[in-house]
Amino acid sequence: MKCNLRRRFLFLYLIVFVIIIILWFRPRPNAQKFDYFKLALQWPNSYCLLDYVTCRPAEPPQNFTIHGLWPQKNDGSELRNCDVKITMPDQILDNMRQKLLEYWPNLQNQNNWNKCKDFWKGQWTFHGTCSLPEFDQQRYLDTAINRKNDYDLLNDLDSAGIKPDGTAYDPIKICEAVKGRTTKVPIIKCFKEKSSGNVIFHEIHLCINDNGQDYQDCEKLTQCKYSLRGCPRNIKAIFPPMPPPSPPSVADYLQEAWDSKLEDAAELKLK
Repeated sequence: MKCNLRRRFLFLYLIVFVIIIILWFRPRPNAQKFDYFKLALQWPNSYCLLDYVTCRPAEPPQNFTIHGLWPQKNDGSELRNCDVKITMPDQILDNMRQKLLEYWPNLQNQNNWNKCKDFWKGQWTFHGTCSLPEFDQQRYLDTAINRKNDYDLLNDLDSAGIKPDGTAYDPIKICEAVKGRTTKVPIIKCFKEKSSGNVIFHEIHLCINDNGQDYQDCEKLTQCKYSLRGCPRNIKAIFPPMPPPSPPSVADYLQEAWDSKLEDAAELKLK
């Protein structure tokens, strides 16, 4: 009798175990194969003009930086939060610290390493997980940085007479200058600054196929006149210069001191 009971329990345990394995490895309901990447490159001076943004420090890097690497579908949809269980390890970020701070900085907290790591972890969870299994955490970050460095877009725009000096330029001309370098149609993004009403040139989006290497026209566009987003037709967009240095406020000083203490405490724990 006892043997029969044991066999039944073992059989039930086996069934439960098999069900768990099947549920764990089955395709996720929101897991979709992405078709291509959109690499969003932002002009930091423009980003810092957004109403909801406070850049720390106030003088951002003077080159295009990575906003994100976003898996896309050909129908125009963007994949997000595909597998929140797979997180970004601290060790990968620590090993890539110098590159990430230079090419993919958290412009709102550049000097706070812990907040920077939270920023990249969020990018991975929100966007990067949708490139799995082809792109793991390391390959995802490497791809964003490597593709960003394929072109020196600031220099390419300068060669076309487009400079970050506060002058307003035709966004179509910006698109054509980028296309002339990459041979593919990008997306050009602008926004309207609330305080001044000026249209601000903000981002360049380059599109890369699902191997993470080869460029393609964004959204199957063939002409720059269709590539503008947030850039009103027949209105030029300002390419902002570096903001004038501003003395740190008491709040900034206290925040920086607090952030420094938190980082020191975290380093002591690691030791």
